[in-house]
Amino acid sequence: MSRIWTPVQATPHPSNVSGLSFIGEQVLQVLQKKWQDSYSSLTNVTTTPAHYILSTREGGAFEEPTPACRIPVVSEPITDLCTLREGFSQLNKPSEFSVFGHCTPMGLMLALTVQPGYTDFCYFSVSDNHWKNKNTPQTFISLLLNGRCRKLCYDAQELIMFLVDKYGFEADQVCLKWLLLDPKVGCWLLDPDHPPGQFADAVHALSLGLEKPSASPNMKTVACHQLQLLSSLTEKLYQQLLKQKLWKIFVDMEMKLLPILAVMELRGILVNKERLKEMENVLENQMNRLKDAAYRAAGKHFHMNSVPQLSQILYEHLKLDQKAGIKVKTTMSRGSKSTSIPMLKLLQPFHPLPGIVLEYRHLHKLNSTYVAGMLQHTKGDYIFTTWEQTACATGRLTSSNPNLQSVPKQPISIAGQTDEQRSILLRSPFIPRPGHVLLAADFQHIEFRIFAHLAKDVALIQLFHKPNDIFVNLAQMWLNRGSAVITAEDREKTKRIVYAMMYGAGAQKLAEILDVKGDEANFIISSFNSIFPGLHTFRQHVIDECQKQGYLCTVGGRRRLFPSICSSSFIVRAHTERQAVNFVIQGSAADLCKSAMLQIEHKLQEEQLAHDAHLLLQIHDELVWEVSIAQLQNVRGIVKTVMEQSKSLFGLSEKFSVPLPVLISTGETWADMTP
Repeated sequence: MSRIWTPVQATPHPSNVSGLSFIGEQVLQVLQKKWQDSYSSLTNVTTTPAHYILSTREGGAFEEPTPACRIPVVSEPITDLCTLREGFSQLNKPSEFSVFGHCTPMGLMLALTVQPGYTDFCYFSVSDNHWKNKNTPQTFISLLLNGRCRKLCYDAQELIMFLVDKYGFEADQVCLKWLLLDPKVGCWLLDPDHPPGQFADAVHALSLGLEKPSASPNMKTVACHQLQLLSSLTEKLYQQLLKQKLWKIFVDMEMKLLPILAVMELRGILVNKERLKEMENVLENQMNRLKDAAYRAAGKHFHMNSVPQLSQILYEHLKLDQKAGIKVKTTMSRGSKSTSIPMLKLLQPFHPLPGIVLEYRHLHKLNSTYVAGMLQHTKGDYIFTTWEQTACATGRLTSSNPNLQSVPKQPISIAGQTDEQRSILLRSPFIPRPGHVLLAADFQHIEFRIFAHLAKDVALIQLFHKPNDIFVNLAQMWLNRGSAVITAEDREKTKRIVYAMMYGAGAQKLAEILDVKGDEANFIISSFNSIFPGLHTFRQHVIDECQKQGYLCTVGGRRRLFPSICSSSFIVRAHTERQAVNFVIQGSAADLCKSAMLQIEHKLQEEQLAHDAHLLLQIHDELVWEVSIAQLQNVRGIVKTVMEQSKSLFGLSEKFSVPLPVLISTGETWADMTP
């Protein structure tokens, strides 16, 4: 694995635990002969009674509690895990802005419940100096995380990444093999609008009401108390997830996805840094030309990125607000008149400067985010984004530091010195490793298809079963043109109308989107509703259901609360109604894409192709793999077959009512993907 962790000098084994008994006598007794030379680094810290009301069964799920809520027998070991670094553990680490995440863990703390009612707290050193046989740590971790015992860990993705990076596990040894139960993700499922950050947030969210352990200078003692709290937290979380019918999606989707995300994050994506630098030069040269043009238009020099200076030029020097006959509001934060994008667009017809500033800002953002910004995130020749599972309330995965999901797909036009147009492709620096090619699989119009299925709109469903482009079919039916040719402009207009109405845009908003008058927008909405009634009735059905029960569920069973759906404030209520419709559609699409990730990984392993195909990116409804050239056709066939099996992906008892076509494309760069 190629993720880089900041190295620190190994901390010596603590003398205060060196004389205690070894963990192997309880957990590793079957391996005692094999590991006789390894026990000196795996020591028992303390033993204390710990009661569990959960037992386990094969498959990663807890058994149903008995009606009398008796304490069942723990049939298999339960293991709580956390890393220790710089005086802290995962369970009491400082805020996310600290240096904790950049320090290499010195060891693992484990709480192992082997016998009912008793828990052993053990420390596992990850320093190579503590092991006579260098293969022993990897063998132990493999047995532990592949074993039948239930593994509990808060922020498990962090732990998995460290172990995979430290001990060199291959992706197919981890993905779909390691199943850890992460209360951080479980608490997010219960209330996706308020995901917990630190472990203490999760404890507070579930109102455990347990006494805070006394402060101790020994971080291992503190970690023991925290691991007990982790067990209690998971116990209560299980009850809540089961009650809200979220346990299945927690175990079968989100927890199985954790190792895949960890491996994706560690693998990273190869970038052509020279190409990034070339693009940076092109953008900087064009921005310098725009600066010169802005100075000529203003008649003086000023700082292009200074809002107060630009405001002074526009409104005091050029008096454009007076020429345009508009009243410009003063911003609260800066105390100067607004230079926002909407305001600059209003001023654009009256002077060249606002248009120049708009173009400059656009290029400046592209450069700072997708070119110079990407260069700052390179480590060697790779970029390692952070894949976050709990950042979005709809269930979508998010990418950050840097955000690779937002890299524009379309070419960016740049005017040259001779006014000739050239374009740059911001995805072109992203390339596969030698001997590989990029393969992208894109669900076609997935949110619109999910909407048609849920709305049960007969006309829409029939159109989706026709062979041509769905928006061409829609335009023909809406415009009543039969088999007449539909122009690209007609298609694009129809597409904008559909998505605007699907998410509840009114006449005023639609008029802005289409740049038409309000009367025409009203006519468009009326005509569309008469032909495709589901566009209106589905939205109203979702809102009625949400007002009735206070929450909504996706096709995959994901749940979200909407406490403001009956707000007395029209603005708040309207915003919540839009969120509700968006959640049902976008959340169901997220479930679909996550299910595809899991099932494709399963099929690749089944066909022994996991070493030849590595998932790099998830861009909401699109997945990108790095595939060996020799196995490209085999992997391509698997990906397309799995992703188009809607019944299997959603786990539905009946077939999805519309087809789910997937566009497969390949290329030598992320920008040059062809079917």
